Amino acid sequence: MILHFDVTVIGGGPAGIVAAYNIANQGHKVLILEKEPKIGSHINNIENLFPNFMKAAIVLNELTNKSKHHNIRLITGAFVEKTYKENKLWIVRTSEGKLYSSDALVLATGFRIFDARYKEELGYGLYKGVINTVELEAMIKKKEVLSLQGKLPKKIAFVNCVGSRDEKVGNHYCSRVCCINAVKQSIEIKELIPETEIYCFYMDIRMAGQFYEELYRKSQETYDINYIRGRVSEASETIDKRIQIKAEDTLSQLPLKMTVDILVLM
Repeated sequence: MILHFDVTVIGGGPAGIVAAYNIANQGHKVLILEKEPKIGSHINNIENLFPNFMKAAIVLNELTNKSKHHNIRLITGAFVEKTYKENKLWIVRTSEGKLYSSDALVLATGFRIFDARYKEELGYGLYKGVINTVELEAMIKKKEVLSLQGKLPKKIAFVNCVGSRDEKVGNHYCSRVCCINAVKQSIEIKELIPETEIYCFYMDIRMAGQFYEELYRKSQETYDINYIRGRVSEASETIDKRIQIKAEDTLSQLPLKMTVDILVLM
């Protein structure tokens, strides 16, 4: 037996839920298939949202309410194995062998974070003091931003554009989110640990969104966050398990060496 809906949405994250809700509001019957046990995707692991630092839990609650629309049927734990077209209908098959048909199909399957282990020179997966943005977000959510030694970090460095516009790993595009996310997380750390020095290394700052540029300016004027235009060429571990980085300041055209407690790869 194949259940039929007007529209099937694959993915129960923010994009999928909002798309389904807008379609359902127009009187169409919508099916949402989410592979995880609950909706929300990455937003479940985020503390605040940029640019206004709204609590992610508030948005998640709104998404939950939207998913309960009378024209929406939500199925969680449904891994989509295959989609194909049969005559004029889209057929979706889950890993459990269940089939669903619809007149239209919306793919809202979210994103995967870049595996920084491909950039061996930055030490991710080699040194415990090198983490990615998702791991830092978990620390911020718990309000436990600590160094490897279990102490409050005195110095943290962010490296933007890891894997972005990088032909060696097959990414020819900018994600458009790591710059603003680095600004957001830098501010969150300064609010938790005001005495921490923060340095952000970047190729170019792309604050693509309303109020994002203002937040970038505020991070410098109010929170004293340092921005260095240049690439980090190498990261290594010191004898006391801190991270030493080598880079170049392309504005001053000078090399620099810095030792930090945590290195965050965006």
